[in-house]
Amino acid sequence: MSYPESAASVMQTEMKFKSETIEALQRYKDAGPWKGSLETRCNKMATLHNELCTIYGRHTGLRFNEVRLGAPAGSSGNSSYNPHFDTITIDTKLSVITYLHEFAHALKGSDEVYAVRWSCSLFKKFFPEKWDRLVSDRHTMVVG
Repeated sequence: MSYPESAASVMQTEMKFKSETIEALQRYKDAGPWKGSLETRCNKMATLHNELCTIYGRHTGLRFNEVRLGAPAGSSGNSSYNPHFDTITIDTKLSVITYLHEFAHALKGSDEVYAVRWSCSLFKKFFPEKWDRLVSDRHTMVVG
């Protein structure tokens, strides 16, 4: 797997997205991804996931593993996409950018450059105020 030097290095040009993807992300943003109980937040992410699966013709599963509120920054690093089971696992921290990254893997397999570019571009487009608080840590973005 070839990781990009940094998230910024793959975002020089604006990425285009399906209009349905834009609409789904807008609904997710309007729902307030960081508001509510852990169960509410997981349900919001699951709703986004179901919408993206419909848009892209996927049947990818989504599971949450030991997700907790107040998990330290960067603790979503064990989240993954398993192509054998076509399942995304969000581990420890409920992270929007991590979820988008793993969904991009469901779309394009092990292409890390695509996954970083797709997830970071969508996150920056819909959550610019949160994006501005992130810093590049190799190919990931973390709270600075």
